[in-house]
Amino acid sequence: MTTAPTPCPDGWFAVAFSSDLRPGQVRRSRIAGDDVVVYRTRSGLVRVTAPHCPHLGAHLGHGGRVMGEQLVCPFHGFSFDTDGTCVATGYGTRPPKASLGLRHSHEANGFVFVWQHHAGLPPQWDLPRLPHDYPHTTQTTHCFRGHPDDPGENSVDIGHFAHIHHITDARPLHTFTTDRHRAQLAVTGRKILGPYGHGIDAVIRYEYWGLGFTVIDTHIPRLRIRGRVLNAVTVPAPGQLQMRTRISSALTTGNTLAKGPLWLDRLLATALTHAVRPQYVRDIRQDIGIWHHKTYLERPRLAEGDGPITAWRRWTRQFYPIHPIDPVHPGARP
Repeated sequence: MTTAPTPCPDGWFAVAFSSDLRPGQVRRSRIAGDDVVVYRTRSGLVRVTAPHCPHLGAHLGHGGRVMGEQLVCPFHGFSFDTDGTCVATGYGTRPPKASLGLRHSHEANGFVFVWQHHAGLPPQWDLPRLPHDYPHTTQTTHCFRGHPDDPGENSVDIGHFAHIHHITDARPLHTFTTDRHRAQLAVTGRKILGPYGHGIDAVIRYEYWGLGFTVIDTHIPRLRIRGRVLNAVTVPAPGQLQMRTRISSALTTGNTLAKGPLWLDRLLATALTHAVRPQYVRDIRQDIGIWHHKTYLERPRLAEGDGPITAWRRWTRQFYPIHPIDPVHPGARP
């Protein structure tokens, strides 16, 4: 069974890690089937633009370069300021009245995000700037086929926790709550470790900012460990997903991160983060193996124990274009 690819939802979506862009660097990325060019000026400003020069159409991501605060076209040397305005030609003549197709962008939490809206509306909300609590972070990227709802819906699909990830007795600590573009869920469960069935209790808190950014905080009180996973999911093209992830872990003292000597905190957090990373990668690859081959059922036959999937889908409707057969709910999917 196959379904037509779903269009890119509205919202903020990552097009790069912040670490991908050194000052003066230009990179290409994709969102909603289109190329974008991402660059950082010498002073550190990040800009995201449509890929083609308005002069004669050269692709700025193939040979474009940064000179100071300006992006320079590889074809004729036309220069564009940080507001997109053409400020110089390559031959010293008066520049034309032309501008780059700048996209709304936002750098936060180690990612560069771009705003995507099917009707071209400006940003409808801001993303959070999280505190830099963790001394060390590692990053991963995965590309796969799937529906834009899949990564987020996976976290409210409590029924698969035991079957796929060996987390038993999983249950919500509160109802799935929403506030416009934000949603939250907390889950407790027992992670089975090793071949002998030993388990350890954990609490996992999810906070969603649209479908493009999720904060996942895990607390394992018995081991005095806290971890944070930041997932930034992008739709490069219909039916395709790219997930950029930042992973951090640290020891705790009570309910806060440990505050010993700085060098020791960093050393322990680095070791712990690199120890946790392989387990996270194994878990996410198990999910991706399912997402990559599954289809999206508009009317799933849900059962007790599945988790708040219906509430999740009701919330995600707002991020999709209005469907002609449903004038009330955007992206209507029962």
